[in-house]
Amino acid sequence: MKWVTHFVVNVDNWEVISTWNPTTNKTHIWTINSKPVWGWQTLEELKNKYPKDAPYMMILTSDQTDKIVKEKTYEAFRVWQWTETTEEEYMDMLEVLPPEKWERTKDMSIFRMCEYQTWSITRHYKKVFYEDWNHKYYTGNFDVSSYSTYADII
Repeated sequence: MKWVTHFVVNVDNWEVISTWNPTTNKTHIWTINSKPVWGWQTLEELKNKYPKDAPYMMILTSDQTDKIVKEKTYEAFRVWQWTETTEEEYMDMLEVLPPEKWERTKDMSIFRMCEYQTWSITRHYKKVFYEDWNHKYYTGNFDVSSYSTYADII
């Protein structure tokens, strides 16, 4: 049985405040407004200590928290959206670090950065070839763990 099965979450800003142990009904390590504080408290004690945040505090399961955090991360990093960029930025990113998974087809050249922004999300760059040599350059954040789902976008 894994110990962390629940989290205390501020549903106003989706900050994960603490882990919560259903056996002891107490929180473990918790933060308020991203400031870490240590202690074992019940949710009610936590709400009493921070009444301004109390209406937004709730206990969610690990699966619920993972889903919300992933959605908010995708939203923050604008995952699965290509935007046009410049040749200069494309070349800078290609040369600044070794590219990860650099591939070329007859229509395009595409690579992803080897430094990830968070979890499995990293910046991708692609150069689309046109016969008249007016190539277009694009960049976007993509989740490499979901390539099979979004293969047509990439």
